[in-house]
Amino acid sequence: MKRFLEEYCRYLAIEKGLSSNTVDSYKRDLNLYFSLYSDISESSISSYYFDLEKALYASSSIARYVTSLKMYYLYLKEESLIDFDLSGSFMTIKKAKKLPLVLKELEFKELIQSISDEDLFCLRDKALIWVLYSGGLRVSEVINLKLSHIVGRDFIRIIGKGSKERVVPMSTIAFGFLSEYIKSQRQMMVRRTNPEFVFLSRSGKPLSRQAVFQLLRKYGKRIGVLISPHILRHSIATHLLNKSGDIRGVQEFLGHSDIKSTQVYTNLSLDKDRENYLKSHPRS
Repeated sequence: MKRFLEEYCRYLAIEKGLSSNTVDSYKRDLNLYFSLYSDISESSISSYYFDLEKALYASSSIARYVTSLKMYYLYLKEESLIDFDLSGSFMTIKKAKKLPLVLKELEFKELIQSISDEDLFCLRDKALIWVLYSGGLRVSEVINLKLSHIVGRDFIRIIGKGSKERVVPMSTIAFGFLSEYIKSQRQMMVRRTNPEFVFLSRSGKPLSRQAVFQLLRKYGKRIGVLISPHILRHSIATHLLNKSGDIRGVQEFLGHSDIKSTQVYTNLSLDKDRENYLKSHPRS
């Protein structure tokens, strides 16, 4: 079966117009298969699935290898180079959904502590991170936050995706940092052109998305952890669900229109439950 491989690669390049990199990728995938099996049969395809899983390949990689093999089989069939039907032997591989990255509560504490008084905008940055985390905000929501959106000492009004409005609670600590920043450091940064935006840059303009990502990366590096606005959002959602178990409440808090978007955090909570169980089990 392998003897037709070079011809197949020419077919991909000339008739299908695929790039040399793509053709090489298909060729590597097929060479892996033919390093294990000399022919294409129902039994060898079944064994191939097993071998890839045993070698701990990710489901996305297995799906790619199997797709490459199936395309080669279909080519052989179309060109009448084989006369047997194996179409039922190729299973559909479901790609595993990646769970979002989440900070442990201790890591979040270390993140805040990594911001020292010597950092030029320490008050702003602490307030920004606390508001992102405590409110479960998206980056677009935090950079568009205005003073008029702060409701008393407990809530902030958020204009989210699709201009949908929601009111989220703020923790006492988050409000404390936010209030301190507004009363002190922000006063020195504000300009007439943007008096309403809460989080400002050195020039007095509203912070950009890029600036938020950059400062989070900077502080994340200090504690050796990847940090982004969405990781903070994932983290508070998971922490809340671990403590309350109220998935509907977390859905409303995050502003998800579909409960399916929130259910991913139940997997993270189950992982945490499993971890605690294994730690405490006398026979683990």
